[in-house]
Amino acid sequence: MKSLRSRLLAGMILSVALLLALFGVAVYASFRKALLAEFDGALQAAARTLAASVEVEDDEIEIEASHDAVPELRDPQLPLYFQFRTHDGELLVRSDALGDMELPSFHGPVSKPTYRNLPIGQGVRVRALGVRFMPGLDDYESLASESRKGDPEKLVTLVVARSLAGLERRLARFRWLLLTTGAATMAAALAVCFVVVGRGLRPLKALAADIEGIHEENLSQRVSEEGTPAELQPVVAKLNDLIDRLEIAFERERGFTADVAHELKTPISGLRTTLDVALSRRRPAKDLAEALRDSLDIVNLMHSMVERLLMLARLDAGRMEIETRAVDLVDIVDSCWQPLEERAGERRLTFERDLPEALGIIADPDCLVIVFSNLLENAVEYADEAGRIFMRGHRENDSAEMVITNTGWRLGQEEAPRIFDRFWRADTSRTDTGTHAGLGLALVRRIVLSLGGSIDAAVEDEGILTIRLSLPAA
Repeated sequence: MKSLRSRLLAGMILSVALLLALFGVAVYASFRKALLAEFDGALQAAARTLAASVEVEDDEIEIEASHDAVPELRDPQLPLYFQFRTHDGELLVRSDALGDMELPSFHGPVSKPTYRNLPIGQGVRVRALGVRFMPGLDDYESLASESRKGDPEKLVTLVVARSLAGLERRLARFRWLLLTTGAATMAAALAVCFVVVGRGLRPLKALAADIEGIHEENLSQRVSEEGTPAELQPVVAKLNDLIDRLEIAFERERGFTADVAHELKTPISGLRTTLDVALSRRRPAKDLAEALRDSLDIVNLMHSMVERLLMLARLDAGRMEIETRAVDLVDIVDSCWQPLEERAGERRLTFERDLPEALGIIADPDCLVIVFSNLLENAVEYADEAGRIFMRGHRENDSAEMVITNTGWRLGQEEAPRIFDRFWRADTSRTDTGTHAGLGLALVRRIVLSLGGSIDAAVEDEGILTIRLSLPAA
């Protein structure tokens, strides 16, 4: 894969080369056109002078082409070639410079002469002008109208030619000048491009150096925006934002690892203590059975914790299959409350619900059981003795809105949203804990988000915790 430097250099150099080529072609074409116009002007002037030398006396055509009248006739290096013919092609006069060569006969009107580039001998290329006119008139301009209405048998064809060698030499010198100038310009442009691209890429090198200095051990470091070009500032801002999120994720991972270790340490220590005591001396079968039951309870707690951790991991990775369908909310809530009735009765709790019978939810039934079981179990566990649990719901547009409240909240408003954090503990409000690992409500929030809903917690009245839940309605 090509580097950015090589791509920029290639693009700039190709652009400069293309522009120089287009400029050179345009300049060369303009210069050639100007030289050709000058060349044709000289041919027209010679043709005008030669045409003026034609006279008619006693119906005889006499031509007096003088070297003094036409200076080009005296130039031995680039002689002027000409020949006069009658309307039927009979040769009247030709220039001595032609020697054995002969000019072809062609013509156009005086007002618009015909030009041709053609060879007339070995290695001799000329540009020729051909006109047909009526001789014996006073001036060349009048030939344009007279030649069209005169006697065709009296018309004379004049072909004037001159070697292209001089013109081609001038054009060759100009081409060489353009090529050398273009080559020198390309060399200078190449050097400038190297310097400009090198300086332009310095901020990228500085950015790469800053990024290289950031490791997982020092995610508090950020990429500096000082001196960063405006084009790179959005990149730096997004990169710093990514590092912020990475730092939070790493801190959460470290905290999560520490919390898992701490949460597993307590039941493992309890299990070890129970087994050590049971094995410290001979004990009756009744005591051993009790120790095994205690150990089984601890193992069940650890198993529940691991299961919830695995489910959270699958949800976070998006690898848990969720199959949604229309579910009756009342049936789900009643089935989740039934296992909690005995525990609620022991604590003299009152449970009330106000749910429309036709309120349906689009969700996975198994996931809903986990959600409402955890929410109701949490309310039963932490409500005050003889307290109240209330659940109400209604449909609002395409959502089913539910509220679960329980009395007995003993912390402030700022603590309420933290109940959805993994392994969060608030000892003053969880004095009875012992069967919970601090993962239930974290799992609830993750499932609700996966179902396309939302959930939050707040303290609306003193001592009353309110959890608001929204899910897609059927």
